[in-house]
Amino acid sequence: MQRDTGFKQHAPEAVSLTELAESTAQGGIQNVNYLVNSNLDATLTDNTAINTFSGDNIIDGNSFSGASGIVSIIQNTGNNVIIQDSTVVNVSIFP
Repeated sequence: MQRDTGFKQHAPEAVSLTELAESTAQGGIQNVNYLVNSNLDATLTDNTAINTFSGDNIIDGNSFSGASGIVSIIQNTGNNVIIQDSTVVNVSIFP
């Protein structure tokens, strides 16, 4: 038995594919400028790696299961390295 939730009677009509194709996330908003700056600085000097072992970097089909939002992946396959990462997210809210 299918339960009637009453949603259909209040649901708006679907947007046509043509109208949807002409839409953009910033429809009607012009001249939005973003300045993004991320400064990363590092130094690696006079280091030694003796009898080291580097493991495998594996990303499989379940690596991101249950993940949501922004995912950043950094992998290192060596020794004596500097790994730097910067993620900048711009969010614009217009009335």
